[in-house]
Amino acid sequence: MFSNILKTLEFCTYHLCIVLASRVSNIQVHGWAKRQDELLRRYLAAMGEIRMLKTELIKANGKNKKTTPSLKLRFAQALAYILTRGDKVYHDSYLSTTRATARKWADKFRHPFRSKKKDLGGRPKVTEEVIKLILTMKENNGQWSSQRISDELLKLGIVVSKGTVSNILKAHGYDPTGDRESKWKKWEGLFKDHVWAMDFFFVETVKSVTCMVFILIDTYTKEILSLQVHEGREGIDTYWVAGNIAQVMGSLKRRPKELIHDRDPLFLGQVARLCAVSEIKEMKTPPQHPVMNVFCERALQSAEFEMTHHIKVEDGNELQKYMDEYKLFFNNYRPHQGIRGHTPKDFAEGKTHPEPISIEQLRQKKLDKITFANGLLQAYRLVDIKKAA
Repeated sequence: MFSNILKTLEFCTYHLCIVLASRVSNIQVHGWAKRQDELLRRYLAAMGEIRMLKTELIKANGKNKKTTPSLKLRFAQALAYILTRGDKVYHDSYLSTTRATARKWADKFRHPFRSKKKDLGGRPKVTEEVIKLILTMKENNGQWSSQRISDELLKLGIVVSKGTVSNILKAHGYDPTGDRESKWKKWEGLFKDHVWAMDFFFVETVKSVTCMVFILIDTYTKEILSLQVHEGREGIDTYWVAGNIAQVMGSLKRRPKELIHDRDPLFLGQVARLCAVSEIKEMKTPPQHPVMNVFCERALQSAEFEMTHHIKVEDGNELQKYMDEYKLFFNNYRPHQGIRGHTPKDFAEGKTHPEPISIEQLRQKKLDKITFANGLLQAYRLVDIKKAA
């Protein structure tokens, strides 16, 4: 009881001091005295905080557990905040707590008996019936965004903002953006032959003939399954694309669960029929977002940066030889960061990295260089010196 009375008296004393400091801090000064007054306020504020922090440190006595700041420390912080009112440099760099916390405690000391603000209203809570409508629309139309659902509800006479719909969808595990802005992670395969992706890129020959290169990859193992060249744009259609996909599936005895592609007309017609017959789900990138096919885009970018930007071919046949060399190099010898430094072939076969070798073992081996595409691409391996001799 006695300690409570002392704390009450101490609190009243602090409150009186803080009111006086608040009154003093409102004094306007001009000219050279303004800088002097600012430095004095900083000094008083810093000294008050330092003394209280020293007291807290001695009280902690080396204990590691988190302790609640005392009323004295909070008073020192609030006093420092009021003394340096408007001094952003001090608040950001020297105040021993955040500006918001110091302002909150300053208000408590200055107005200890002020009641909390009453609930002034705001957005009304969404009823369970409306939430059920939102979830039903999303389940039946997975590509709808929160804005689309909000507009649909408005048409029915139910006013729910886009942000509220978005929060409801997030809370129930749905993507509020719809397919138009889906994240790239959505397109990644979870296991081998789960998701394949296909696309085209273009290479110009020395005769200014444009060759189209069809690329097909496994998004999980990062294998390039096909790099097929077609010289010129004439004669290429959905039959040609579907034939290449069927040829890869037949030669590798593999078939994907899903196939990613953009909305190019070459991926319609026979390609859609092949997917329907083979029970392959088509995953089209959002309209006007072909770059969402990120894994395929990254693979063809590697082919361009490491190969096609450094050569000038005579015709499509020569380009096909280079593409075959690059495919062999990429799958069998080139480590890939996306699969923890494995080569796509080793990762697809479930192989692990070899055990580290000792210095003695290294001395018994020599570095052997393997070249591809007339020395443009290089890979390395260790071979025994005796066998190499």
